[in-house]
Formats: sequence, structure tokens, C-alpha cells
Amino acid sequence: MDGGRAAAGGAGPSPVAASPHSTAPSSTSVDVSSFTHTPCYCEENIYMLCKELMRIGVADLMGTDLYVVFISNEEKKVPLWHQKASNSDDGFICWDYHVICIQVKLNLIGVVFCFSLVCTANIKAVHCVSCSISCYFLMCIWKSRRNKGEVLGLVWDLDSDLPFPSPFSQYVSNAIQPLAFGDSIYRRLFRVVHAPLFLQSFASDRSHMKDPAGNWIQLPPKYDPIVAADGTTNNLHEYIAMSVDDVADLESMVNDVYSNNHGVVVNETILSRFFSRLPHP
Repeated sequence: MDGGRAAAGGAGPSPVAASPHSTAPSSTSVDVSSFTHTPCYCEENIYMLCKELMRIGVADLMGTDLYVVFISNEEKKVPLWHQKASNSDDGFICWDYHVICIQVKLNLIGVVFCFSLVCTANIKAVHCVSCSISCYFLMCIWKSRRNKGEVLGLVWDLDSDLPFPSPFSQYVSNAIQPLAFGDSIYRRLFRVVHAPLFLQSFASDRSHMKDPAGNWIQLPPKYDPIVAADGTTNNLHEYIAMSVDDVADLESMVNDVYSNNHGVVVNETILSRFFSRLPHP
């Protein structure tokens, strides 16, 4: 995200009434301060987050349960809520782009992990599943909910004031607020990239953070710039650029996300359905 072009509070489009900040704690939360974070370098922050989640065993060793999601649009005006950089009580801000990580667990341990977060964060939820309930019963519940289009996944956003991580449904409802701006220039698009491909293919020389005179707009991370496995030194623009014309049919995107280095582009209408259609265990 380019901090020089982020509009907080009333500087962006007029937002709809945002949901109140969630006060429900996450019983299995991870300390956000333990992750590398450089302001306005969200693409690199998420790159480093994916590697750390894999290293500490929260994610699959190869990152197969992780998806990097670039949020932008043709106008580079992306409204989001619950952002720490905002000056508004509801955390509203308008970025040129933002990057998050979505984790969709494809094993039973992950189902328990995600299910506990959903129950903890949802005030109206039925009491959390008892430890005495059999694994088989829990798996049946999970498959039933996924068949209904629900996503038992997690969203990792280092720049959000929502629980870290947040249940997918909570983050989408509170931070994204789908269709809040209808068919306007502010409608969000989501480039979803499978993490194993992203970690091999992404590169940035950070030139987007320099002014015409070569001065830093925002100070860069202290580690060396990220270079792709094939030696590419900069392709950030290929991930940020997206159009409504890039959105294909749902079935093909569910398959292509595992083979396209730059992922697939999903719109607000089918975002949840896309993640609910990812392969079952």
C-alpha cells in the first residue's frame, strides 16, 4: 500500500455505517507484534508472514493452506474498515491497494482451530463445540457448512485492529463490507494467489516507494529486496493491476489459482463462494 495515497476518515468516499469494533477475544490468537511489519509495505509484510506461519507450524510446511490476496481496483481506490492507519473511529481508510493472507485449513486440526475462532468471535453463536464431540461429527459439521457456501478460514491482516487472525466471515463483514459501494469505482477486486506460487514468483525492488527524485516516500524494510526464484527483481505491478474483465467463471478460477503465478481475480460478489469451493480434504 502506498501511504502517500491513503485517505483516512472523510478524505475518501462516504462509507456506510461500519460495524462496531469487535471486542470478542480470540482464544487461539497469535501475537501480531511477533511478525515483521514495515508500514506501507503490506505486500512484503504478508510475504514474510506466510514464511513465518510456515516456520512455526501454524500453517502447512509448504504453505498449501495459505492464499495471498491483493485488494485493489481499476481506480486504485480501495475502501476498507478497521485499519490501524485510519484516523476514524470505525477504522475507515481508502488505500490504493492492500494485501492480506487468507488461510483455509484442509485438515481436521485446522477445522478445530478455525471452528473455535468462529465460535469465539460470533456473539450469537451457539456454545463452542465441546471437546468430547467426536472428530467425525465435527468434520460433518464443517463439510455441511462449506457445502452451504460458508468459509471456515482465517484472515491474517497485520494492519487491521480486528482479532489477529480473524475468522473469514467476521473480517469480510466488518473490514470489507461487500457491496457497500455497489457498482461504483470503489468496488473491490481480489487477486488471490496460492502462497507456494507467490513465495516463488513475487519480487519487488521497492521503486514504487520512491519519488521522481529518487527519495523514499516511506522508508523500506531493513532486509534486502525480495527477488523471485527465477531472478526477477520487480513484478509488484503485475499483482496490483486488475480489472473486472479479469474475473472468469468460478469453476475455472478454483482450478487456475493453483497453476497461475499471478493467481486469479475475484470480485466482491463471489469472494466467499470462491473460498468455499476450494478443494475439500
